[in-house]
Amino acid sequence: MTVKKTIAGRLKERIGRYTMKKNMMKNRPYSISNLKDLIEHSTKTFGDKPLYYYKDGGEVKEFTYNQMNDAVNQLGTAFYSM
Repeated sequence: MTVKKTIAGRLKERIGRYTMKKNMMKNRPYSISNLKDLIEHSTKTFGDKPLYYYKDGGEVKEFTYNQMNDAVNQLGTAFYSM
């Protein structure tokens, strides 16, 4: 069974791929040697843009790259203080 994509769905997919490719090309070159470098680079590049969306109750919320960076820093601090 094949699912046909709508024109709007295909267009949205293409725009997303183009934007991602354009952003990747704009930010080259960079060196990532560990997870911390990856998170810092992502935070500098995307900042307040949503990393993902989730539902809390019935409300859709977003989790941004800045929030992810803060959460990872808090986790690292907690591990360090053990």
